[in-house]
Amino acid sequence: RGDFQDHCIHLGKWSSNWNVFNMFPEFSDKFQRPTDGGWGKTSEKNMQMHMQRCFPTIDQIVEKVSEQPLTHIYIMTNGVVAWVEELKEACWNSGNWDQIQSSCDLDITWEQKFVVQALDMLVAQRSELLIRNGWLSLTSNIAMLCM
Repeated sequence: RGDFQDHCIHLGKWSSNWNVFNMFPEFSDKFQRPTDGGWGKTSEKNMQMHMQRCFPTIDQIVEKVSEQPLTHIYIMTNGVVAWVEELKEACWNSGNWDQIQSSCDLDITWEQKFVVQALDMLVAQRSELLIRNGWLSLTSNIAMLCM
């Protein structure tokens, strides 16, 4: 989440498709690349669709996780702690969860900080369900390792 907003706008302007490892036909979550944009220009409808999938609001994330039969949520993010806490609170208020944790909750030393993404990847690899951003290389690599 942290540094991706501008990149998501760029991806929307170019009508970019997901990273290839996030497009396996076995995956139920699919992205239909819009055809009404590209080459640095796009429609408002296309941009909204890209932003909802690439940089969703807290309400959009809560809606997505609430559709799933889950009891535990782990949020992989490099987002600002205040935003993550707001997301966790919204999730708690939306359902009957046993546990909601995030990357920000990890008790790590400064040395461990450099490998925290690998830990996120391990948790995601072992998860029952991964709700992912199809443009992220991190989730693309997780999908590849799971196949």
